[in-house]
Amino acid sequence: MIRTLMTAAVISMTTLATAGPGCPLCSGGAKADTTKADVKTTAAADTKACGAGCDASQAGAPSCCSKGAANSAQASLVSFMPKMAYKIGDQTTTCSKTAAALAEKTGSSMTYVVNGVEYTDKLEAMAANDKQLESYLMDLCRVQYAVDGECVSCPVAAHNMTADGSKPLQYRVGPAVFDNADDAIKASVMAWNASHKVAMEYAVGDELTTCSKSAGMMAEKTGGKVEYVVNGQRTGCAKTAAHMQMMARVQAALKAIEAVSAGKA
Repeated sequence: MIRTLMTAAVISMTTLATAGPGCPLCSGGAKADTTKADVKTTAAADTKACGAGCDASQAGAPSCCSKGAANSAQASLVSFMPKMAYKIGDQTTTCSKTAAALAEKTGSSMTYVVNGVEYTDKLEAMAANDKQLESYLMDLCRVQYAVDGECVSCPVAAHNMTADGSKPLQYRVGPAVFDNADDAIKASVMAWNASHKVAMEYAVGDELTTCSKSAGMMAEKTGGKVEYVVNGQRTGCAKTAAHMQMMARVQAALKAIEAVSAGKA
């Protein structure tokens, strides 16, 4: 636990303290892409299609330094999680239940969209979304500078932008903006630890274990099937389980950041 905390803290402080020679802002190149996402005022768009009971992957928004501004819809940072969308004909939704209902009603086939790319195979789409989520999770566990709530990936550029004192230097962790470095580092450490507490469990009937080998022995003994369990949700598919775990890890990290930003941690 101590080692995990220290590792995350070192990663965050290194990010704050260093700027590579290849940084476009340091070398006079193009400006870094920025996205406003102050936790107090903004949240991701595209939640209108989702109703109660949608599965965990339903809402998302760009990562810290990607293009596109989030609108002020709701306060929860979980809504910033990158999403997989479902396309039926010319209609697209991020809600799997809405998508299934549309497909049944229209008799149309369903395709899957991840980061603008359309897939016909769901498992392939989930794998693409997993890579997207993994990259996003790394952003949630590091601190970057921000000026006027906008992410500035280069420390030198951030300091130059605030040198005259007209704008305060801020710190950003994922979609959240902090006024001091200590809170930002705390948020990144808590995000890291929360994400790594999301465990994969294995169930055979009513028996539950965290050991895959024990689950295999239990299944052999009872003639039952091994199911994968993430946060109480079960599936018989290993790939679906891995996707569920990745989504749960990102959600846990976002909730940890949200707790720090709200002063609850």
